[in-house]
Amino acid sequence: MSDIKILGTRLKELRIGKEMYLEDVQKETDITKSLLSRYERGIIVPGLVALITLSRYYGVSIDKLIESIKL
Repeated sequence: MSDIKILGTRLKELRIGKEMYLEDVQKETDITKSLLSRYERGIIVPGLVALITLSRYYGVSIDKLIESIKL
């Protein structure tokens, strides 16, 4: 599995762990549903602002999100 897919899988697992839908995360983070979906599918890498926003929302450090990933 590619590094970007690993990050996407982590983001999706965090969302599902909170029993949230993409729409719920969108409302709380102001990141569009389309972008969230692309992050989770490993199509694109979230930028720094999105990583900060998502790490705060999910209550994990950015380090935890990207550990062992070569971005």
